[in-house]
Amino acid sequence: MQVKIDEAVKLLDQYAWAVWLVTGIVLFVPPAWLAPLGMGPLVAQIRPYIGAFFLVATVLVLGRYGKIGRDWAMREVTRRKQGARRQERLHHLTAAEQVVLRPFIGFQTRTQYLEWDNGIVIGLQKEQIIDNVAPYAREGLPCSFNMRDWAYTYLTVHPELLGLDMLAESPATDNEAAG
Repeated sequence: MQVKIDEAVKLLDQYAWAVWLVTGIVLFVPPAWLAPLGMGPLVAQIRPYIGAFFLVATVLVLGRYGKIGRDWAMREVTRRKQGARRQERLHHLTAAEQVVLRPFIGFQTRTQYLEWDNGIVIGLQKEQIIDNVAPYAREGLPCSFNMRDWAYTYLTVHPELLGLDMLAESPATDNEAAG
C-alpha cells in the first residue's frame, strides 16, 4: 500500500486546523504534562516529525484563513470606495434630483410615493440612492420608494445638498436669547 503525497496533502488540508492544534499542543506543552499520559518518551523520539506536521499544518491554516481575511479586506475596501463615490455623487445632484429627494429629508421620512416611470426617479434608483418598494405598479399611479440608509443619514447631516435651510435655531439657543 503506497501513500501518495498529493492525497496526504489533501487529507491534511481538510483537517489542517485539527492537526495544527494537536501538534501544537504536543510540541509546546511542558514535558511534565505529557509524563502522566505516558507520552513523554514517544514525543521525544518523534518530535522532529511532529514539528514538520505542525509547520505544514500552519502553512495550510494560514493559507486558508489568510485567503478568507484577504477576501474580506478586499470587499471592505471596495465597499468603502463605493461609499465615498456615492457620497460624492450626492454633492453633484441636479436641481430635478434635489426636488425628488427633498421631501425625504424635509418630512423626515424614508418613504415617498413617486412616479415609477419618471426618468429622474429611475436614475436615482440606478445610483442606489432610492429603492422601489413595490416592484409592480399600475400605470399612472405613484409607487412607493425608500431612501437607502446611507443616503438618508448623509443627507440628514448635509441638508444643504438638497437646498434645505435646516439651520434653524435650537431650543437651547432660543432660551438663551430670551434669558
